[in-house]
Amino acid sequence: LNIENAGATDRGKYSCEATKDGVTASVDFNVNVHIPAICTHADGTKFKQGKIYNPNKNTQCSCDVRGRHSCSCLDDPNIQCTFPTGGVWYDEQCNKLCVSKPGTCYSSNDPHY
Repeated sequence: LNIENAGATDRGKYSCEATKDGVTASVDFNVNVHIPAICTHADGTKFKQGKIYNPNKNTQCSCDVRGRHSCSCLDDPNIQCTFPTGGVWYDEQCNKLCVSKPGTCYSSNDPHY
């Protein structure tokens, strides 16, 4: 049973009665209404629980049942980081950047970066 535009007041006990070939039967059943949580992204965009929101081409956000959103960076396969810049870094807009991996230099028995 789907109820379009259902709200909290639509939950409860319902009765169904059907007649076929002169025989009538009825049954009672309970309806629980699931109202999806709404998340608000930092940019002000609202999106529902279970939906994916992409604030930009590199970022994917989801909304949980408590109305909390979480975002993660999407990998850009067009950017390949190789030696000597084998490290990967994502900036605040989830742009993928290649950075040098840290190294250790020894001078006078004093290791430093």
